Amino acid sequence: MIHPSVLADEFSQRWERIRKSMLQQGADAMLVTDNVNLYYVSGRVFSGYCYLPADREPLFFVRRPVGLDGDNIVYIRKPEEIGDYLREQGLPFPQTLMLENDSITHNEFLRYEAIFKPATIKNGTAVLRSVRSIKTLRDRTDSPFRYPACGSLRQNSLVI
Repeated sequence: MIHPSVLADEFSQRWERIRKSMLQQGADAMLVTDNVNLYYVSGRVFSGYCYLPADREPLFFVRRPVGLDGDNIVYIRKPEEIGDYLREQGLPFPQTLMLENDSITHNEFLRYEAIFKPATIKNGTAVLRSVRSIKTLRDRTDSPFRYPACGSLRQNSLVI
């Protein structure tokens, strides 16, 4: 795993909540590209992508930093290599793909569309924001993104 092994249950729960929301929206997979969302699904800051299928473990496609170890980590130089890897492994391409449309450029959208060739692309930004808004106890105590000015907001967050 890309995240510390002591957090394996935490990340499994996060992925499951994302998958549940994806399936409710009729999506087969999501490509996570935004730094804050990559941190949420991996516990690491890295340059790359997380490909989260609805039916199996996520794949982490890393450009930098070199030296990350763990299961499901694939080093790439460009996003087109994601499609190459899925083909080489005999993994299915999604019919309905979720992208973070609110945080990618139009050119990135077209590039991902060319890579995956899904029948439908849906905006996954709201799904990720909604899932991230439900805080676990670990989120409330261990987050490096805590801000003292937001303490009263964090105290009122839903804890699962």
